[in-house]
Amino acid sequence: MDNINQTNNQTENKLTKRKFYQYWRFWFIIFLIFICLIWVAISILLAYLNSRKVDISQFNSDQSVSYEKMYSSTDPSLGNPQAPLQIVEFSDFQCPYCAQAHSIIRQLLRSYPNDVYFIYRDFPIIDIHPQAQLAAEAAQCAFDQEKFWEYHDLLFQNQDKLDLGYLLIYAQRLNLDLEKFTNCLEIGKYRNEVQQDMSDAYDLGVRATPTFFINGQKLEGVVPYETWVELINISKK
Repeated sequence: MDNINQTNNQTENKLTKRKFYQYWRFWFIIFLIFICLIWVAISILLAYLNSRKVDISQFNSDQSVSYEKMYSSTDPSLGNPQAPLQIVEFSDFQCPYCAQAHSIIRQLLRSYPNDVYFIYRDFPIIDIHPQAQLAAEAAQCAFDQEKFWEYHDLLFQNQDKLDLGYLLIYAQRLNLDLEKFTNCLEIGKYRNEVQQDMSDAYDLGVRATPTFFINGQKLEGVVPYETWVELINISKK
């Protein structure tokens, strides 16, 4: 009987040790995953903050690149064409940083309508934003009906809903001619237009979104509102 009890105790001890080992290994894996998530979060945060560190000490109000190479009269624009601060943005409707930049630019245009001229161009990065190309074409179709900026704003406000069904809903919401809009998308009327924007962007050295050309000088990332105001003041000198 004692031998049986001893054997049972040994078995229980082994099982206890095994369970402890299994639990230890499980929690160690959880700990490693947690550390990895923290590292990823910190990396994203640092990238986000770095995108806002804009050095304007070298900014020159004179254009360093001809604007004729950056946009045409057919590109959507807002503001005063004679403004001291001329901004060309290459953007992607599915890019979260572009959405942040969009809201800042909108605020800037409201506050300084005579000091800023803003031109929008497309740079859909379809490798990571598969719906961005069609969204860009849809915005151009809305431009056909003089509703580009209203449609543009809806796209940035609904970046998680950019499939064809939603693109048609937004057109309907803006009271566009739905038949004309749908036909525009189906025949790919502006597919080449969007591709031309991308080709021009590559020629100008654009590789990420948002990318701005401010009085001809390239600047990548989200620019804080206060920095835009500084740039306006510099461009007026």
